Amino acid sequence: MKTPRLLFVILLFAVSLFALTAHATLLKQLTLETQVQQSATIVKGIVVSSHTELRNKIPYTLSSVRIAESLKGSHTVNDIVTIRQRGGTVGQYEVHADGDPIIKAGTAYLMFLLPSKGEYVLSGMAQGLYTISTEKDTSVISNEISTPRLDVKTGVITSGPILSPRPASEFINEVKALIRQQSPREN
Repeated sequence: MKTPRLLFVILLFAVSLFALTAHATLLKQLTLETQVQQSATIVKGIVVSSHTELRNKIPYTLSSVRIAESLKGSHTVNDIVTIRQRGGTVGQYEVHADGDPIIKAGTAYLMFLLPSKGEYVLSGMAQGLYTISTEKDTSVISNEISTPRLDVKTGVITSGPILSPRPASEFINEVKALIRQQSPREN
C-alpha cells in the first residue's frame, strides 16, 4: 500500500513544480521607440470577431480587427487584419500564454504588429497592445500588463502598467512623431 501513496506524493510534487514554473514569464522591456522601430504595422482598430482553433494540438485565438486608422504599414481604413495569439478557449478549457492576454471582441486597441504566416502577431507580446476606452467623454489609452519585464540596460525587473490611462490622442501623436523620425523607406 505504500507504493501507490509514494507515487501519489511524487506526482503531487511534480505537478506543484510545474505549476510554479508555468507562470515564470519574463518579458524584455521595450521602449516605445523600440516598439515603433520593430513593428511592421501599427494600427488602431476594433476587434469584430474572434475564435479559437487548434493548430498542431495547440490552441490559438484568431481575431479579426477592422482598422480605424493605420499609423504604419500598408493597410487602410476598414481593412480587416487577423491577429494570432497563442491560447484561448477550447471546449471547457481556457489556455493562456503569460505576457499575451487574449484580445476581446468589441474592444478598441492600438496594436504594434509583426507579420507571421499571412496573419499578424503582437510585437513584444502584451507590450504591443494598448486598450482604447472612453472615460468621462474622453478617449483614453492604457496598457495594464502585469507580466514582469526586464530592463536589460539596468537589470531592473518591473511590473505594473506600461502606460497608465492617458488621453489617446496624445499617445497616438507621440507614436506618429516617432514614426516620422524613422527614414521614409521604413514607413
